[in-house]
Amino acid sequence: MSINFEKSVEGNLLRARAWGEDDGLEEVKHYGMAIIAACLDGDCDRALLDERELKYDLSIADTFELAEYYSNQMQKLLPKVIKTAIVCDQEFMREAEFWENTSANRGLNVKVFTSIDSAMQWLDG
Repeated sequence: MSINFEKSVEGNLLRARAWGEDDGLEEVKHYGMAIIAACLDGDCDRALLDERELKYDLSIADTFELAEYYSNQMQKLLPKVIKTAIVCDQEFMREAEFWENTSANRGLNVKVFTSIDSAMQWLDG
């Protein structure tokens, strides 16, 4: 199964819901670049990614490489840092927290949650 997603823009907020399972690093890069493009198109400076129905299956090495890739792409493409909240299933919180730390160390403003309400509070704060 691959990553499926839908997205919408509400003011300066991009909302996306993803489901399925990642089929490897290249597919996750494609998904992330689609999110970045949607932020550019919608002039969004915040993103709420609901990934509670997405199964994470990247290795630690791939997660590290992915954070580096997104950091480089965002620095090239975006005029501002996008504040991004990712909501995941509790089952994948360990992987998500590694992603958060790896991304933050590369200058991305990302935080992971298991609740939409908590994610929105952080985005609005």
